[in-house]
Parts: sequence; structure tokens; C-alpha cells
Amino acid sequence: MLLKQYFNPIPFHNHCISSVSVLPKGWTDQELGLKWLEQDFEPNTRPETPEDYWLLILDRHNSHCTYPFIKFAAEHHIIIICLPSHTTHALQPCDVGVFGPLAHAWKSQVTQASQNNIAITKDNLLLYYHKAQTVALKPTTIKSAFRKTGIYPFDHNAIPLSAFEPVKNTTTQAAQPLPAQLPSILVPTPPATSAATTLTPNTTPAMLAAPSSTSLDLDVGPGSVEALTQRYHIEVPPPLLHSASRCVLREENAALRDIITHVAMVLEQDYAQMKLMDLENE
Repeated sequence: MLLKQYFNPIPFHNHCISSVSVLPKGWTDQELGLKWLEQDFEPNTRPETPEDYWLLILDRHNSHCTYPFIKFAAEHHIIIICLPSHTTHALQPCDVGVFGPLAHAWKSQVTQASQNNIAITKDNLLLYYHKAQTVALKPTTIKSAFRKTGIYPFDHNAIPLSAFEPVKNTTTQAAQPLPAQLPSILVPTPPATSAATTLTPNTTPAMLAAPSSTSLDLDVGPGSVEALTQRYHIEVPPPLLHSASRCVLREENAALRDIITHVAMVLEQDYAQMKLMDLENE
């Protein structure tokens, strides 16, 4: 194709002789779609005999369905066929057999440039894209993509009948939220007879690790007289005597650090489980 910079020309060397345009939002629009048809597709695919018709297969982007676009095509004997919605993954040749090899070749060029400490910028983008394009966009690859979609040679059996079947469920069992579990660092303690603290559904594991002088009652429901009393604690080394040696203090410090490390790991696991439950509930 010929080089045509439709908006805001950028100075660079066009190694692959590509048609380049720049838009503020980075997306094509109806005006740019018409310019592509007028200045790219029609001049570069025009048949030798002006009276001949030729085919242009498009998806259903709004830039392909404007009145000026269709009017220009009709005046120049261009027949437009738009693929049905949600079928481009099976019917569009670029999606089926072209973009994959091109993406692989482009990644190879980026990796090689990175290994050579070369940054790919706007100035050298087309240079490396041209190398990837040369490797990937071979005539055999493009013809194979048209053959796989059944467009050319025309083959109505190219797409298997299973592709037209309704979508099937892939889940055979209901996915329930993760069950709530107490952290393994909490050890049940026999009930105490001292003043009780009510345990509500909003009670956190930290609240469960209560002093030995406090019992925790589980309120099983509004107005219910039944209650389940259960206390938990985190096992720690017993207090040392004031005359403990420096070596013993070091050992106690190491044991406490191990407990803290374990608690931190349990908290991370509980947080991850909470996030998974939120996603499952959504």
C-alpha cells in the first residue's frame, strides 16, 4: 500500500510502505474508514477491467456501514459482505490464520531488540514491524487462512456443524462459596465461667484470640436462648523467669518470631480466601 498520513503527519522512515494515520483516541472512525476505502483498498485492488466487480469482506464495524462508504463502493463495483455478529473468530481469515503468526513474529522481534538493548519507539516501530510482517505474512499463510474459513476456494463444509450448536454448560456441579474456617493458629480452650463476650457473625479471628479470663458466647439467632460457649487462644512459650539467661531469651525471641511469621501467613491465606469468596458471590 502507499504511504498516506491522513492526520498529523509523523516524520519516520516507512520501511514496509504502510498506510499510516493518526487519531487522537487511537481508534478508527467513519471518516478514516472512508479514506481507507478510497485511498488504499480501491487503488491497490482495482481490477484491470473497470467494469469488473470485486468482493470486500468486512466485519460489522460502524465505519464500514456509513452511507458515503457504501455509496463509494457501489460506484466502483465493490461488493461488500459483512460477516454475521460473533463469527469473526471462525470466518475472518485474519483472525483464523494470520494474526497468530504475526503476533508470534512480532514478539520475536521485540525480544531480539530487547536483548540488544534497543528500545522500540515511534521512530523505529515500522522497521521492526516490517521484519515481523516479512516473516509472518507469506502468501501461503494468507491463502491458508482463506481456505480454513471456506471463503476461497468456497467450501461450505469448512466450518464444522458443531460450531453452530448452542453453547453448552461446562460446569456440572454448583460452585458453592468457600466454607468459613477458623485459622489453624487458634487452639480451642475449655469453657470458662467468667464474664462472657457475645460472638456475632461479624466477629473476626483476632477477636477470638481472647484472654483466658474471657469466654465467648455464640448467639445462634435473634431471641434464641441457646448459646454455644467456646474460647480460643494462640499457643506461645510460657513466661520466662526474671533471671533467664541471654541464650534462653534468644530462644524465646526466635520462637515468638516463628509464631509471628506463621500468623502473617495465615492472615494472607484468609485474605485470599475472602477475595475468592467475593468473586464467587459476584
